[in-house]
Amino acid sequence: MLIPARDLGVWKDSDPKAFVSWFDSQCNIVRRMLAKEAQMEPLPTDEGKQKACLRLSTQLLKRHRDIVFEDRRKAPSSIVLTTLLAQSYEGHALCSDALITALDRITAELEARGMRL
Repeated sequence: MLIPARDLGVWKDSDPKAFVSWFDSQCNIVRRMLAKEAQMEPLPTDEGKQKACLRLSTQLLKRHRDIVFEDRRKAPSSIVLTTLLAQSYEGHALCSDALITALDRITAELEARGMRL
């Protein structure tokens, strides 16, 4: 699948199925950590009622982006936001912790490269 690289004016290869698989594995970090520490078999969870912290954090950040950027062409793409959050996710149980950690890391990375938000 090809996706546009707006800033470069070209089309780039993309593998959305592999990305979804990677993102889903990042979402399950907390469950895997808790399962390792559990002395008993964990209770089954209802996936439909409880979203993974990473998934909810990503939705919140995208919604924030939609509110802040009136000109959608200047807004960061969904895939960029999703990737940055997933890369910085450490299995936080609280979405607020996941967002704070991710934003701190993104800011530090940009500053290290001489960029600013």
